[in-house]
Amino acid sequence: MGLVPTSPRQQAIKAGRTRYFTGCPCPQGHIAERMVSTFGCIACLADPVRKAATDKRRRLRDPQKQVRRIRAWVAANRLKALARLGNKCECCSEYQEEFLTFDHINGGGKIHRSRDTKRFYTWLVNTPLDEVKRIIRILCYNCNCAIGIRGYCPHQIGKTKGN
Repeated sequence: MGLVPTSPRQQAIKAGRTRYFTGCPCPQGHIAERMVSTFGCIACLADPVRKAATDKRRRLRDPQKQVRRIRAWVAANRLKALARLGNKCECCSEYQEEFLTFDHINGGGKIHRSRDTKRFYTWLVNTPLDEVKRIIRILCYNCNCAIGIRGYCPHQIGKTKGN
């Protein structure tokens, strides 16, 4: 003869339910159903402040998981933005993804990017293409540095002398 479940939680477990009701208030004073797995009050779990704290604890358990997720998101959206703008340097036609950078044609890149890298890539992907092309172009790192330091790219000088 098996033991008879005595508490509402044990009864819920035996019945295969995920929630149970005790009728007693939780530490925050809610009288609501509780989760079998966590003993947590449903009202507390629905509270946005409480939910944010729970999410933060979850992220702190495995911070590298969050870092990996963000890096994957940034890499995927960077590739989308590069593809959208042509996938090659506008100056020398370099096409290797690792060398390509986004150049703000009239400057102001530091301010634009400082808002948030995530917002920058979202903006590149979601803004109408003609508006993006007025502000951003793809350059390889060498061309971008040359233009930033000297004001011109050596590739452009060679092209104008040859004509």
